[in-house]
Amino acid sequence: MTFPTRRGARIPVMALTAALGLSACVGAQGVGPATSLPVPTTSSVPTAETIEDTTSIPSSVYGGILVVGIADGGAPRTLNPFLEGSDTRVLDMLIPALFAQGYEIDPATGARTADAFVGVPSIEAGTVVDNGDGTIDVTVEIVEGARWADGTPITGSDLEFTYRLATDPSLPIRADVAGAYSAIVPGSMRVDGRILTFQMSAAGNPTDLFSAIVPQHAVESFDFASEWTDRLWVSGGPFVLSDWQPGQFVELSRNSSYWKVTQAESAPLPFLDRIVVRFYEPGDSIDPRLVDAFNRGEVDVAVFDRAETRAVEFEPARINGASVETAPNGEWEHLNFQFGPANRNDASQNASATFRRAVAQAIDRDMLAETRGTSVADSILDQFVPGLGDKPFSVYDFDLEFVSDAIGDGEPPMLLTVPRDDPATVTLGGTLVTMLRAAGFEAELQLEDASLFFGATLDDGSWDVSAWRFGAGSGLGAAIEFLRFFDPDGLPLVGVNYFRWGTVDSAISNEQTRRYRQIIQELDQTADLAIVRELLVEAESILADQVVLLPLILSGDLGIAYWPDAVQGLRINPVQGPLWNVDTWRVPTG
Repeated sequence: MTFPTRRGARIPVMALTAALGLSACVGAQGVGPATSLPVPTTSSVPTAETIEDTTSIPSSVYGGILVVGIADGGAPRTLNPFLEGSDTRVLDMLIPALFAQGYEIDPATGARTADAFVGVPSIEAGTVVDNGDGTIDVTVEIVEGARWADGTPITGSDLEFTYRLATDPSLPIRADVAGAYSAIVPGSMRVDGRILTFQMSAAGNPTDLFSAIVPQHAVESFDFASEWTDRLWVSGGPFVLSDWQPGQFVELSRNSSYWKVTQAESAPLPFLDRIVVRFYEPGDSIDPRLVDAFNRGEVDVAVFDRAETRAVEFEPARINGASVETAPNGEWEHLNFQFGPANRNDASQNASATFRRAVAQAIDRDMLAETRGTSVADSILDQFVPGLGDKPFSVYDFDLEFVSDAIGDGEPPMLLTVPRDDPATVTLGGTLVTMLRAAGFEAELQLEDASLFFGATLDDGSWDVSAWRFGAGSGLGAAIEFLRFFDPDGLPLVGVNYFRWGTVDSAISNEQTRRYRQIIQELDQTADLAIVRELLVEAESILADQVVLLPLILSGDLGIAYWPDAVQGLRINPVQGPLWNVDTWRVPTG
């Protein structure tokens, strides 16, 4: 799963599946900025040695350079996608191009399919065994021939090493990554060459793991938190990092040791020689430099969010032959409360359920949705499994009379803190403060650098009220991992309950927090999907009744614009990002 999406960051998100117990299947593709930035104008063709095994694909399809422009999320400040920060979403976007990964995600179904693994773990395939005690045994196997860019084979030891890094409490590992790997039973991993076996909670999902694999031989001798921020370890993907200009672009070059081939022709991948990914200034509107560069043909592919209202900016290019595609991006805006002792608002009333319900009723979510051209989010669970939730948040329907009765003439003070790096979230924060003030709250908007907010502020629980994006994964496993962020037993450093609702240091401890704790424990003890669904619905009803958070609106659609005469093979994938199948992109030859 992904938590939270920081626009700049998916912490989500990390971790996406269609359901528990997916059966094994083959890869979905048929395959086992500064304005002064230079525009590549030359291309080269791979050597004959590289393509000597090609049978029916001519050498003319190889070569070419593409420029991809990223409108939202900003430029990455680090190259390590495992660490906390404000830019993990952009790094996640680069994972399919640079990193070895166990699975990829079929954009048509949202299901995990095998990438570097031999199949997807499942009971049907015999690679998942239900132990009947709330745990499952899982076996994964690396594809024979899979290797790092330096020729070293990818093995089960790399998987075990990735697990150790992800669960190391001394490292600032992203919450979604640490949360997914926390389902593994410590000490249960066994390595046998390309095969890894381990035991994990039956409520966990094996396909939430190994979305990026770390090469043990290249990394283990270095400090993971400090020595892999401005450089990248040896690639396991179709490209290698050849240049990085912080704040401007990354340049990727063909990995001549890449191990995947097309299924039909056994043609070696990737087809392209180079990709330059440029990062533009995020804002309410798409950076005009990106639009202009795309219109002039200096950018071949443009990626942007909130496509439902911003795709129109590429309409002139579409008229001139560009393709523009959109798809729901699985993200949603929300408001949340802090219940811990480090709350910066000394006069905070977050401990009062009546106060929190009044806040929820003071927000006109229909107006927010109409302004953004999207929909109200009345259920958290529906974002993971459509139709699963009972829409328990629909009771918060902008009732100012309730607000007046609840707060009277008190004008309770509120400090709404949002990351300043995301213009859309800043705009949302301003709108929320305006609504809250109009309803009688003494609300103040605070802007904080995202690296600080999603670092010390999140870890310490020192905000009062906040808003940011969540990135919803797909399936029951992702829903369970999301709900774990409110586990009263999940105090940070032990767990991931940054909101400190019901934790040992929380201002709240009641029947609802105790029942929620039991639900999480029961989810960890059952593999019965009917029971899992019932528990998830009950957990969401508690979160809604207690207004631990308030989902606001769906964030909208992902958009991608490209010139068909410059690139073929693109398929929009709002879950895994625009580069998810970059190994099969090619420059048209006809």
